[in-house]
Amino acid sequence: MDVLINKFCIVVPCFNEADRINLSEFRRLSLEGNTDLVFVNDGSSDETYELLSDFCETMSSCHLIHLNENVGKAEAVRRGFLFSVSKEYSFTGYADADLATPVNELIKMIKFCNNESYSVITGLRLKRLGAKVDRKKTRHYLGRIFATFASIVLKLEIYDTQCGAKLFRINEVFSRSIESRFWSNWLFDVELIGLIKSYKSKSIKVNYYFFEFPLYEWRDISGSKLKKIDFLKAPFELIGIWFKLNKIKHKTN
Repeated sequence: MDVLINKFCIVVPCFNEADRINLSEFRRLSLEGNTDLVFVNDGSSDETYELLSDFCETMSSCHLIHLNENVGKAEAVRRGFLFSVSKEYSFTGYADADLATPVNELIKMIKFCNNESYSVITGLRLKRLGAKVDRKKTRHYLGRIFATFASIVLKLEIYDTQCGAKLFRINEVFSRSIESRFWSNWLFDVELIGLIKSYKSKSIKVNYYFFEFPLYEWRDISGSKLKKIDFLKAPFELIGIWFKLNKIKHKTN
């Protein structure tokens, strides 16, 4: 059995998740993954808050941040990150409330972080022989096109920017990257990776800092808050992120 020498905290943004959140699986994640959970209720109008409140009362390793108004996924995740930093965890990260990345895979990522020196570990949804990666074809192909442009913006050879499972070592670079609200709501993954890359020491090579963790299992789950219009907005948001990162680059040079 692996012994965790680091303290982990995973943020779970929740907006109207009462009908599909599996709290028993999150309980298993906390116990078997030896990690704390921070649920951020993002102004839900259903029974999400009540469910999470009751659940967190039964587990000291689970915490609840309640937002009276819906602020969007990016800001909800950032609020959870700020909580993680304030409590001095070693690693923080986030997972989707629908657990598209199953608990077993999240536990594997946590254990991997515990034994490696990477600072950013992102889930990699690579459909391959022997793996159970179930993605809708349209989303897969759109995702490949998007990832190509995201790699250009980031100047980073990353295959999958949008997997909803990521872990970050809490350090000065990470803390600086979450000081302000993200410019993008849906593409904050790209923005955050770009900010970390911009702020990290130039003496640390990218391949020692970032790691894409191949997932054995991942599945598309119905009920996603992502709409078709968000795919249309993506190119414009990428351009906005590119301008922001370039502005930071000129300031740091």
